[in-house]
Amino acid sequence: MQYTDELIQRIKQASRIEDVAPELGIKLEGNKALCPFHKEKNASFSVDPDKQICKCFACMDKAVDVIGLVQKVKGIEFKEALAYLARRAEIQIEPLTPEQEYMLQQAQKISRVLGVAAEYYRQALVRNGYEDSLGYIKDRKWTKDVLDLFQIGLAGDGRLVPYLTQNGISEADGVVAGVLTIREGSVREFFWNHLIFPVISGDKVVSMTGRSLWKDSEPKWLHLPGEIRHLYNENVIQTNNEILVDEGASDV
Repeated sequence: MQYTDELIQRIKQASRIEDVAPELGIKLEGNKALCPFHKEKNASFSVDPDKQICKCFACMDKAVDVIGLVQKVKGIEFKEALAYLARRAEIQIEPLTPEQEYMLQQAQKISRVLGVAAEYYRQALVRNGYEDSLGYIKDRKWTKDVLDLFQIGLAGDGRLVPYLTQNGISEADGVVAGVLTIREGSVREFFWNHLIFPVISGDKVVSMTGRSLWKDSEPKWLHLPGEIRHLYNENVIQTNNEILVDEGASDV
């Protein structure tokens, strides 16, 4: 059975990781605990209620969310963990209609294209020594750590199409996702000589915005086609914290 992103997010929102962890036998004290995955005397397992993730700093390479935690503790697959949390939250999981199934498959396809393209742009900036032709990065005084944190990329070497092809993505899918466009009968990159700011929700790239590196170019900022549904850097927003809203991606 397939699940929509909306349903997954609803189940996660109803499954606070600090509440689920004790139910799985993890005895938290101040959001720390002895790791359930290896024997230890000092607590290396930590839960972050704000980010809704957890990690053992001794035996886990990366943090996991509440679904990943259930998977790891119970030794089950993603869908089984999701069903477990749905039952816990008394959320009914209904089978998708054929139309919903199709829309979900399209959304997953677009998500993959955006993720692959964003990674390509990020690698392009790294290959370029974290510098751009306009000196915009230098003027902003952004460090390598900041560029890596926000996964900033660079578009303009004309090699995105073959890179997508190497990753099993067709030109048609690239056009649907928006990273490619058709101009004068030819498939071309949507972004050209732009600094790329991927828009990330959860762990997925859901859109991109680009800052032109051509001087006096208009528009300076270019967004992928389609409705804007996400805020840039929205992952840091927490309902119980004060937040600051800036005008644009570079201001963030």
